[in-house]
Amino acid sequence: MKSRIEEMPDDDDDYGPSRSQLKRESEALQAFAEQLVELGKDQLARIDMPDEIATAVRDTQRITAHGGLRRQRQYLGKLMRSLDDETVERMKRGYLIVTQQSRDEVKLLQSLERWRERLIKDDAALKAWTDEYGIDDLQDLRNLIRQARREKADNKPPKAFRELFQHLKATALGGGKAEDEAIDDNQEDA
Repeated sequence: MKSRIEEMPDDDDDYGPSRSQLKRESEALQAFAEQLVELGKDQLARIDMPDEIATAVRDTQRITAHGGLRRQRQYLGKLMRSLDDETVERMKRGYLIVTQQSRDEVKLLQSLERWRERLIKDDAALKAWTDEYGIDDLQDLRNLIRQARREKADNKPPKAFRELFQHLKATALGGGKAEDEAIDDNQEDA
């Protein structure tokens, strides 16, 4: 009969991850699931994830009762723990791409709002806008700026103000000079 000491493996043997490590990994998956729940419907649709997880995330977003929400989040965590590492990594990459795109979109919209304010306040801003985006046809833009100024002065509804923003957005997304230079810079880095 072997003693307990003889039955214990050598120090060189691998015991696998500790319980603490397993718990940390489980909590990390739970936290990632919480981040998925915070995303919007269109953002979730752009992330490659199993249907069962996508359904559980949508269900979690709909639940408002505290107890039910807690149970649903635990269920979502359980589903996340059942996934293989490759699937989780693919979902995390998708999440990072979606959230970075959202941040970039917000930055662009905020920049366009600042441009709109500058264009309405100062005529010199028009030259800076055309230099940055390489625009030749300014007639529509000038008319929108003039109308937005009148609306503001007459305290009218901001129809032209909104149209001006849409025009700026279309120009910025339409491939002006600054965007072409950014694309060229990215291609040189690759």
